[in-house]
Amino acid sequence: MGVGKLLAKPFTSFGRNFASNMKGLSAGDLTSMYGLDVAFGIMQGAMTEGDLMDKIGVGTLSATGGALGGTALRSVPGIGGRNIQGKMGLLNRPSTRFIGDMIGSWGGDVGAVQLIGDPLQRMRHGGTTPFETAQAENIKMLQQEAVDNYLRSQGLAS
Repeated sequence: MGVGKLLAKPFTSFGRNFASNMKGLSAGDLTSMYGLDVAFGIMQGAMTEGDLMDKIGVGTLSATGGALGGTALRSVPGIGGRNIQGKMGLLNRPSTRFIGDMIGSWGGDVGAVQLIGDPLQRMRHGGTTPFETAQAENIKMLQQEAVDNYLRSQGLAS
């Protein structure tokens, strides 16, 4: 067996596992695996600082990243998907599928929002995200309040 075929085997196995993870799912399976991703995407979008475009973008990235991350983790040969011998991986058995999906969903969600969403927001808003801008304003306000309190305690300001 050539080196190329040996190196390509895990990737082709991953692709087959990814496709097979999507086939034959009931409505209940789809709801349990992707419903939480959508719900958390909506919540993250609603809690995001910024305008409607920021909220929709972050919510969509969160839901999509979570859904793809969970399916991807359950497709990795030996961990989630079928290994080279054809045995089902630990995180894709009926008793542990939900756990594998949640771990992968968390990773996909965080990865999508941090690696794609934050840089896009920084490009839109001149170098900082709306949250970072609000945080900097709050820090300035707290610093000014501390100075004012000190000056009042020393009798230097009213």
